[in-house]
Amino acid sequence: MQGINATLIVQAINFGISYLILRYLVFAPGVTLVLEERGLEARLNDQVSRATDHVNKEQTRLAAEWAAEQKKLTSHMPVVPEELFVLRHIKPEVSAEALPSDHDIAETKKVLVQSFVYSVEAKQ
Repeated sequence: MQGINATLIVQAINFGISYLILRYLVFAPGVTLVLEERGLEARLNDQVSRATDHVNKEQTRLAAEWAAEQKKLTSHMPVVPEELFVLRHIKPEVSAEALPSDHDIAETKKVLVQSFVYSVEAKQ
């Protein structure tokens, strides 16, 4: 069996010194930073949950206000007999014939420009 030689002792001393340097100069500040970030994350999560609760309460309040206003307006809605529903079958639609042609648009533009020029000249 071999005995302990000097290189093994030197390596053990080097390991001990390296461990102490790493522990106090790298690991301790690193752990402190990690703990600070966890605390910051917990505070931010708490703020987010409080803000979310506030938004939910506000939305609930606004929904209740909206429902109350709708109920109030519904109670003030006039009652119209069915025989007065004259235009119930008419639906607003835009057909190709209802749209003005390019000639009509040009004529309308020309008339508007002329009337604008006349009104400006009349003011001078």
